[in-house]
Amino acid sequence: MRAEIGASSAAPPGIGAIAGAGAITARTAPKNARAAIDAVRWHPELWAALAMLVVCNPHLFGGPFPTGLVLFPDEVAAGRAWQLVTHPFVHVSWWHLILNATTFVMLYAGLGGGLRRRLASLAAATLGSALAAATAAPLIDATGLCGLSGPAHGLLAIYGLETMATHRRAPELWHLGLLCLVAVVAKTAWEATTGRVVFAILHLGKTGVPIAVCHAGGVLGGLIAFLLAPGLPSRPPRRPAEL
Repeated sequence: MRAEIGASSAAPPGIGAIAGAGAITARTAPKNARAAIDAVRWHPELWAALAMLVVCNPHLFGGPFPTGLVLFPDEVAAGRAWQLVTHPFVHVSWWHLILNATTFVMLYAGLGGGLRRRLASLAAATLGSALAAATAAPLIDATGLCGLSGPAHGLLAIYGLETMATHRRAPELWHLGLLCLVAVVAKTAWEATTGRVVFAILHLGKTGVPIAVCHAGGVLGGLIAFLLAPGLPSRPPRRPAEL
């Protein structure tokens, strides 16, 4: 039995979750949701991600909570390796899902490069987030880890680096990339140090137990992915707001 840890009413006791990236508020959620839908049209692989969000969240449709899809390090070590793939798609509540999924879709669609580069960036950010939580957050053994905000933080770091690399002669866009990079690094460093999430007020008590260090892990994974990727993206990344 897992220890009982406070979580939202949509999840059973003992199930924690990554806190949302904090880029969306109740006022801007509809606009960002429409932008996310437009982004899916230009990135067919996002249809697979949307399908995973449906399959991995049966409790949001009246079914049981998918505990077996949440990341528990001891269970992964025992052979349930699929949790490395499924845990980012599990969310505690509809609000948790909206916060993370719309932010994730817009950031992913804003990346440059081809399909392999984008998927490699996502994999690195996801793995970095999971490793950080598994090694630096003992709470994960009791609560588990789920949600897309860790990977989303990593994608924001990559977006900032790509924007700087591909717009060296466009000061406005170069500084936009720098702002994204500095902001996400500073935010996640503070969260990893204090154990608190910067935009916790936006969670409305519906995102489970925040594991703040996973955001920093996502950023670290994203930075490594960018440094190891051959060459620069084949096209300049677009601004997420322009999707």
